[in-house]
Amino acid sequence: MALAATAAPGITLAAPAPAPATSKADLVLYNGHVLTMDAQGTVAEAVAVAGDRIIAIGRTADLKALAGPGARAIDLEGRTLLPGLIDSRIHGALGVWEASTGASLLEADGSPMSRPESIETRLTQWIAEHKPAAGDWIVAAGFNPKLAISRGFDRTLADRIAPDNPLLMLSLDHRVAVVNGMAIDLGLLKGLDAKNDAQGAPTGLLREGSVLLLLNKVWALQPETARRDAMQRFEETAVRFGITTVGSPMMVPADLLTAESLISEGRMPVRLVAGALAANTDARAAFDDYRAAGKSPNADRLSIGRSLYQLDGTVLGWGAAQFQAYKDSGWTSGQLAMPPDAIDRLVRGATTAQTSGVTVDATGNLAVHVLFDALEKDPAAQIRADGLQVMTPGDRERLPRIAKTGLIVSLQPTRFPFRLFLQASLGEEQMAQALPYRALIDAGLPVAINSDWPMVAQTFKPVQLIEWSVTRAGWRAEEGLTVPQALRAYTSDAARALGLQDVIGSIEVGKKADLVVFDRDPLELAATPDQLSELAVRLTIAGGSIEFEDRPSARATAAASGTAGKSR
Repeated sequence: MALAATAAPGITLAAPAPAPATSKADLVLYNGHVLTMDAQGTVAEAVAVAGDRIIAIGRTADLKALAGPGARAIDLEGRTLLPGLIDSRIHGALGVWEASTGASLLEADGSPMSRPESIETRLTQWIAEHKPAAGDWIVAAGFNPKLAISRGFDRTLADRIAPDNPLLMLSLDHRVAVVNGMAIDLGLLKGLDAKNDAQGAPTGLLREGSVLLLLNKVWALQPETARRDAMQRFEETAVRFGITTVGSPMMVPADLLTAESLISEGRMPVRLVAGALAANTDARAAFDDYRAAGKSPNADRLSIGRSLYQLDGTVLGWGAAQFQAYKDSGWTSGQLAMPPDAIDRLVRGATTAQTSGVTVDATGNLAVHVLFDALEKDPAAQIRADGLQVMTPGDRERLPRIAKTGLIVSLQPTRFPFRLFLQASLGEEQMAQALPYRALIDAGLPVAINSDWPMVAQTFKPVQLIEWSVTRAGWRAEEGLTVPQALRAYTSDAARALGLQDVIGSIEVGKKADLVVFDRDPLELAATPDQLSELAVRLTIAGGSIEFEDRPSARATAAASGTAGKSR
């Protein structure tokens, strides 16, 4: 029979050949609208799974016949089936721990707090209400990073707030931090570029890359029970959101042990690609050794990804490297985290057969320009660039040439709700060149989207991020992605960003059975994209196992034998 109706642009209606008759499925999902996200944009009705692999895609009648004895057959009743969603940059366990260990430093309207006295009041009230035990960590995130230049915004304030607990206060973008004396006494600032006062004593204030290293240190200090609880709680939420794979590029060696423990107990359904900050040389060496020695107990669930290199900082705190001074801070244009010749060497090193490539953060137009120069010198380099928030008109013009290199771009639509803060820093002229999305795809670059939660992001719910990538929260909609482009950016191109495009990211025979079912077809919301965030996940399958199920009206019946199947 012909598959239904009309396809959206970029989607092909087709009926792929089913698996050979000798193949038997133990899970069949049928009578659905299957958006495979393969290169041809194939649409089907049904998917058959055996073990953790997809064995057939096609018509309902053909695939129901593949069900083996005791197989579970799920009638999707017209709902939409997609590949499992992939957040290629998220700090899940850290974010859960951060959210549960202190107060938010956001105002009621979601804007970052900008007055030290407001922060002191908020945290003093939080401590009075929650009564943390002496010595317990308190973490509070969300203040305006521009507070870094405010007089008295240092350990003096932090000591006054929390005299009995180590306190870590983080800016919205996690690029400015203030710690109190108790935290300093733990030796956390050793080896970091921390600010000292006139007498040489640490002020407790850190900026940019030192903040990320500090986060690594603080996180590594936490007891295994805390890290384990945070990771497990993240996993449980992720599968409810339809997420089946994550990339986490700021992990520490202790995280690998936590993941191993959860895997051994069957409590880590979400595939984890773990990476280390390149500046954390001990962690990077440990991760490289872990990968080289094949230490993962389950390489499908836990693998080592690329190290993360910082080329510059963020726009919000004037750390992104720009050609021109910031509009609201004429004394600085940010700065590169490494000189151009070092960036050239980094890119050149990513061309060798011994490397899987590197991931870089490049945010300001100077950092982007230097990166593009390096890529044009070594177009075979395997580089993933996260950010690309500001770009000169000249660099926009050379995007088609850059698309012929090995560059993969990964963007964070969680920045759109804070665009007014970006504009205050950049000015209207620079803001007009900021946050390019459609231009990258039109030039032929593969583009993934991710949350980077909890850095700036206040959510990692994929349907919200997909909505923002299309609507751009109402700002310069012409640069927004189409719905099919946004779906690819969270599935097939997100898999490419993690180097897993041959394993996951699309619904194809032989790939892992990572699947998500939505209550509606996202493509039908192209005319009303502000409703994309209302899409509800009804079913999440990771590696052939049903990890989340919310199908109040759907039918689940046993095929062939007539026996009800179980989630595997």
